[in-house]
Amino acid sequence: PQQTLRSSKKSTNVLPQIARPKIFKHKNVLSRGIIGLCASNDQIFAVHKDILMAASSFFTGMIRWHSRFAEVTSIFRIQIKASILDMLLDFLYHGMLAPTLRDTKSWSLLLELAEAAHFFGFEHLLIAAETKLATLINATNFVRIWFTADALTLTSCLHAATRFILLPNNIHAVANSIDFSRFVSPLRRTPKDTINFFVARVLRASEQYRNSNS
Repeated sequence: PQQTLRSSKKSTNVLPQIARPKIFKHKNVLSRGIIGLCASNDQIFAVHKDILMAASSFFTGMIRWHSRFAEVTSIFRIQIKASILDMLLDFLYHGMLAPTLRDTKSWSLLLELAEAAHFFGFEHLLIAAETKLATLINATNFVRIWFTADALTLTSCLHAATRFILLPNNIHAVANSIDFSRFVSPLRRTPKDTINFFVARVLRASEQYRNSNS
């Protein structure tokens, strides 16, 4: 059967158009349906509870759990950077990636945003980040994007990175110029073992891509 790619889903903003609150204030926030998300640097961002729950099953479960079993909570601490959380909330309210994420130098931020979207279950944001990442692959970032796409099962982005790697001379660039020592795990004790593992995964991804389009 033909494989369905994640990015082939229709990525539309189904959330209501509500202005994003700029400042979190403790007074009467819950009565107005607003809660706070505390980033890793303790900066608190205001967000409408209904917007958050409509976009993320993770937050739906967490907010409902607190409402039922615990005291009323107006602030939730999440361990992501303030800059990434700000971009995430911008997407929830505006339905598009921030302008800073649309140029060719934004790929590292997009990777962090995709990881946060994957962890917290923001499906529409994950699709948007994946689609943009697939267009930003180059000789500098293709290995990191490939590993992230593989870990998060970003199918179309993984295939785009695989096609780039399989271009003439790029496989040799992987083996000769990329520092694989940071990817070494206890199961693959040497950089050479990691390269072999990586190339095998790339070839398997390439085969899957060809099968899905045959």
